[in-house]
Amino acid sequence: MKKVGLIIGGIIILIGAITAIVLSTNNYSHDEKEFKKEYEKFNHKKTKDGKEYLTLNIPKKNNVQYKSAKEIISALQKDTAVIFFGFPECPWCRNLVPILLESIEENDYPNFYYYNALAIRDQKHLDEDGNIVVDKESTAEYKKIVELLGDFLGEYEGLNDPSIKRLYFPTVVFVSDGEIKGVHIGTLDEHKDPYKKLTAKQKKKIKKIFQENISKIEEKVCTGVNKC
Repeated sequence: MKKVGLIIGGIIILIGAITAIVLSTNNYSHDEKEFKKEYEKFNHKKTKDGKEYLTLNIPKKNNVQYKSAKEIISALQKDTAVIFFGFPECPWCRNLVPILLESIEENDYPNFYYYNALAIRDQKHLDEDGNIVVDKESTAEYKKIVELLGDFLGEYEGLNDPSIKRLYFPTVVFVSDGEIKGVHIGTLDEHKDPYKKLTAKQKKKIKKIFQENISKIEEKVCTGVNKC
């Protein structure tokens, strides 16, 4: 009887462990799973010119919420959130993402929106006479996003016109009730090679920037040159 009791006890413990694993897995949203899959897809792979992508280990619980272009526009006009514009192949983004996710987790802030705007962004260049040539037109949604971000964005490089703005990646926007409190573009000026990991000192510097900006939008909640 004692042996039977031990066997039954073991079975109960095993069932409990399996149940805990299943419940734990179900705690992750579809968006969180998709973000992890999307960014880890390029681990151990190389670019066309032979450069190796940084290896990322995205936490299963990352609070990411995928948004459409229209939802991002709405968020910029009325939400309180951290908005990340990037794409998985972007080497600057891959350096920034782990620090951003860590900052989000440590500040226990749930509204973390993600949008890959690469496909809707325009492509322009100057011809021999200095005229702007549109190689690819942007969408109306992209134009609206650029309009809402306004002077927070840098100029479109190579067009010799400071009035023409461009959304570069990565861009992280901190917005409170539709008011932009801060924008961080790229990594750091001193970070020259995106295929090399940021140093501990550089990571600390970026994290401080994120924490300061998150605190600006958390106050509202609590009280009611490197780019691709």
